[in-house]
Amino acid sequence: MTDSPFRPQLCWQRSWPDQRQMGTGWDPRNPKCQLKISKGYTYAGGGLDWHWIANEKILIAQGYTATVLEAIAEAEKHYFDYINKQD
Repeated sequence: MTDSPFRPQLCWQRSWPDQRQMGTGWDPRNPKCQLKISKGYTYAGGGLDWHWIANEKILIAQGYTATVLEAIAEAEKHYFDYINKQD
């Protein structure tokens, strides 16, 4: 079995056309889904990392990762975990 690269399951786009380091994700089946990513400095390490946030009706989870794909993957993972618990 080979490791395939992560492929987002939800819809993603830049939050603003001129901002390459900010993105918004959404689930077309759930208008309350709101996922965000942005590149910025972390408070703890002081380095430049990707901040991700997963929201639905409430804040589900947030955190930092080293790459944009890891941020998207974490946001989607926490969103889907939350949705699956609601069923």
